[in-house]
Amino acid sequence: MVSQLPLGGNFDASGVHREDKAAKNPELDPSAQRFAVSASYFEVMGIRVLRGRGLTAMDRAGADPVILLNRSGAARIFAKDDPLGKRIKIGGMDGPWRTIVGIVDDVRHLSLEGEVENQMYLPFDQNAYEESDLTLVVKAGLTPGTLAPVLARIAKRVDPGVAVSGAKEMGEVIARVVAPRRLALSLIGGFSAIAVVLALGGLYGVMAASVAERVREIGLRAALGATPGGLVSMIVSRGLLLTLLGIGIGVAAFVAAGRLVERFVYGVSTWDPLTIGAVALLLGAVALVACLLPAVRAARVNPLIALRE
Repeated sequence: MVSQLPLGGNFDASGVHREDKAAKNPELDPSAQRFAVSASYFEVMGIRVLRGRGLTAMDRAGADPVILLNRSGAARIFAKDDPLGKRIKIGGMDGPWRTIVGIVDDVRHLSLEGEVENQMYLPFDQNAYEESDLTLVVKAGLTPGTLAPVLARIAKRVDPGVAVSGAKEMGEVIARVVAPRRLALSLIGGFSAIAVVLALGGLYGVMAASVAERVREIGLRAALGATPGGLVSMIVSRGLLLTLLGIGIGVAAFVAAGRLVERFVYGVSTWDPLTIGAVALLLGAVALVACLLPAVRAARVNPLIALRE
C-alpha cells in the first residue's frame, strides 16, 4: 500500500525538523515528500534499501515511530552527518519524534526531469495523516483485467464499504506521463529525417555542380595520367572534408547548448560520446553516399571530350 503512487500526479510534502539541530524558526527547515507505505512496498516496487533496514511488520501502531529517507534527501538534509539513528519530526512540532532506520534509493515521483526531491517513508500503521485514498500495488503475472476483480473481492471481504477502482499497469501510468515527450520526440525524429534527406540532396548537388564546373580540369588530370581511383578519392575527400567541418561545428554547438539539451532528454548527459559518435557516423555515411555518385561520374570523364568542352 502507498499513499501517493510515483508518477501518479499527486504528492504531499511536510517539513522535516532535526532533533540534533533544532532551528529557531521551524518554518525555515527543509521539506520532503511524505509517503505512507506498508512493509512490502519497497520489495514490490523494486526500491533498494541502501543503508539500514526497510520496514517490517513490527513497525505498527504503538511501536516506536520510525521513518526512512531517500538518498538525495538524506544528503541534503543531513549533509555530511550520518542520518541513521537520528530523530526527526515531520509536519508540525507537536508530532512524535521518528527515528531514521534506513536510507532507500531515489524515486522520480513527480516527473522524469530535474532533480529528485527529498522523500521520506513512514509505516502505514504509524501514519497520523488522514488519507483520502490509497493505492494497492501488486506484483503479479496477470493482466489488470484478470487481476482487478480478484483484488476487488478480497478488498470487499476485508472491508465491505471500501471502493476499488482505477486498476492499471504501472506501464500505463508511466506511458501517460511520457506521452507528451514521446509525441515531441516523434516530431523531432521526423524533422531530423527530413534534415538528413535535405543534407544528402544538398551535398550531392554541391558535389555534382563542382564536378560539372571542373570537367576540363578533371579531363586534364586524366590526360596527364590520373587514375579513376585517384579521381574518385579526390572528389570524395573534398566532400568528406566539408562534412567533417560541419560535424565539428555541430559538436561544438551541442556541447555549448548541453545544459538546454539535458532538460529535454532524460538520461542523457551534457557530454554523451556514444550519441555524438553515432550521429557523426550517420552523417559521414550520408556524406559518403552523396559524394560517390559525382565521384564515379568524374572518374568516367573522357579526357578528349572534356578538353574540347
